[in-house]
Amino acid sequence: MRRAAHRPDHARAQGHDGRTQRRLSRHSGGIGTLEELFEVWTWRQLGYHDKPIGVLDADGYYRQMLGFLEHSVQSGFMGDWQMELVRVGRSVPELLAALVQEAGLPKGTKPLRSVI
Repeated sequence: MRRAAHRPDHARAQGHDGRTQRRLSRHSGGIGTLEELFEVWTWRQLGYHDKPIGVLDADGYYRQMLGFLEHSVQSGFMGDWQMELVRVGRSVPELLAALVQEAGLPKGTKPLRSVI
């Protein structure tokens, strides 16, 4: 079994409990991220939650995956309604605006940045 190599774009930081935690400084997009995406997407289509789901496609990182998913729709393995459960944005402001709109929050809702 091959071990994952340390990636230089990951920084290490000490957690509150003293354990080392991994912080991503560039893209999350490994197998764990994909597993989480597909899990919450599946839960949404099954009705386990109704929260919006977003994919930040910064620099086209997920372009090929999204193309494959569209191909799955065209081939009849997925429906358009399933693709409509996920919002895709090329920038953080674009994606957050789409997620806020889908969540049905009032237009006067404070931007996330002003809250944190």
